Amino acid sequence: MIDTVVATVTPSSTFDRAPASIHDRDADDLDRLAASLHALACYSYGEPFVVEASKHLGLEPTGLPDQLRFPVPCSTLIPPRRENDVRHHPALPYGEVPAFMDALRERDAVAARALEFTILTAARPVDTLGATWREVNLATKTWIIPKERTRADSEHKIPLSDRVVEIVREMAAIEFSDFVFAGVRGGLSSMAMLRVLARLGRSDLTVSGFRSTFRDWAAESTAYSNHVIEMALAHGVSDKVVAPYRQRDLFVKRARLMNDWAEYCTMPGPSRSISPKNP
Repeated sequence: MIDTVVATVTPSSTFDRAPASIHDRDADDLDRLAASLHALACYSYGEPFVVEASKHLGLEPTGLPDQLRFPVPCSTLIPPRRENDVRHHPALPYGEVPAFMDALRERDAVAARALEFTILTAARPVDTLGATWREVNLATKTWIIPKERTRADSEHKIPLSDRVVEIVREMAAIEFSDFVFAGVRGGLSSMAMLRVLARLGRSDLTVSGFRSTFRDWAAESTAYSNHVIEMALAHGVSDKVVAPYRQRDLFVKRARLMNDWAEYCTMPGPSRSISPKNP
C-alpha cells in the first residue's frame, strides 16, 4: 500500500505547493528542510528526486548524501533544533490592547469571537480551536481542557470572566457543532483567527503573541504573584511553590486575575493599571 502511495509522488506534484516565503526562513530551518527532503527521497525515488526537488526549491542540488546510501532511520538524518532555540511570537504592547479589543468587538464573525475568547482567557490558539461544549460549564464559569489536549498531560481549569461567558452564550445561540467555535467542516481552521488579525490591519501580530501581552500586563501592571500568572498561562509551576497554597485558593486568585484582565481589555479611554485586592 505505501509503495503505491509513494509511487504517485513526483517532485513537481510535491513542491509546486511550496510556500513562496520559503526563502525567508532562517538557515537552520532550510537545513532541516533539505535534510527532510533527502530523507523522503531515500525512501521514494532516490537521487534524481533529490536533485530535481532541490532545484525546484532553489536549493543547491548536491544529490544524495553519503549517509542516505545506507538503510538508516529517517529520524537520524534530520538535525535537531539548536539548543535554547526559543522563538518569540510578535506581541501587541498591552497599552494598545483596549483600543484593539474595541475594534475586534466590532467584527461580527465566529472567528472574531474565537480570537476575543483566546485573548481574554490567555489560552493557546489550539486549545480554543479544539474547545468543545462538554469542556465549558457556564454555571461554574469554568473551562476545563482535558489532559489529552494539554502539553502538561494534566487538565487545565480556566476561570471565565463575564465577557467570556457572554461570548460562549453567543456561540450557543448558533450551535451546530460539537465545537464551541464552529466552522463549515467542524471546528474553525487554524488560519481563521490570523485572517481576523489581517482584516484589522495587524498581520504583523500572531494569536499566540497575546499570551505574552497578557504576561507583560500582569507582571508590570498588577500585584499578582508570579506563580498565579504562570498557572493562568498553563505553565509548569514547581510543587514546592504550590504546596503552601491550596488549589482552591489559587483558582480564586486566578479568577480575580482573569476578571481584572477582562476589565482592562474592555475599558474605554486610556489604559490604566489594576491593583488587585488581596492577590
